[in-house]
Amino acid sequence: MFLTGSELGSLRPCGCSGGQLGGLEKRPAIFNQVVESRRFIVDTGVLIANDGEQDLIKLRIIFEALGLLRYDAVCLTEQDIAAANRLGLLADTQQGFAVLKDGDANAGVFTKPFPDLGVTVRLTVFDPRVSSMEQMASALGKGNDSPMIDIVVLRQCDDDLLREIAVQAPGVDCVVCPSDGDEPHLLSAPGVRPMAVTVGRLGRHICRLRVAISPQNGEPALQFERISVVEELPDDPVLVRLYKQY
Repeated sequence: MFLTGSELGSLRPCGCSGGQLGGLEKRPAIFNQVVESRRFIVDTGVLIANDGEQDLIKLRIIFEALGLLRYDAVCLTEQDIAAANRLGLLADTQQGFAVLKDGDANAGVFTKPFPDLGVTVRLTVFDPRVSSMEQMASALGKGNDSPMIDIVVLRQCDDDLLREIAVQAPGVDCVVCPSDGDEPHLLSAPGVRPMAVTVGRLGRHICRLRVAISPQNGEPALQFERISVVEELPDDPVLVRLYKQY
């Protein structure tokens, strides 16, 4: 699984010096390390920094790029939603990825099964200001006997909330907390459930969660990895052309 977010309108490095990290056109070289049938790619939102005209142009490009990159789901903040509505982006059913919205008490759950792995991944957004812990736990209620990996995107994160999730929604495997730095971080101690991570900012790194199936009980376990989007990675020509349009 690959998790990104907090692009803040950053499409690629400025190029004013060598060794810079980031660039949408570099991501396929990372994503393609995993065959598509075993990939789960999510953006956790905060796509733009503001709502000016330049930000709107960037948002249109980012939406198109996420579709070209075959993202499975994108979690939009209230600012992302307002800007996307101004551009009519959410009316386009051909974007290719599911959209989960902040501020919606019925944000829903995105589900993707992986039959060859014998596991199903589920994703939701939880905002305690508009919905209850019980609603979130109920939405992720176990529906069948197959192993599940449940991921919850949070817009605020503290120790009390993590403890409450662990008690009231013990099936949650991973929570994604807001990023306060460019690099993804593992916030929880090894073996603690739910695993708490951040995904970084500005597209300079990608958070990867490897899934390992226990041979003892068949249950999935997550392993955190940070991948830097280095300039040595090859460019995807389609995304290069998209940036030139911008």
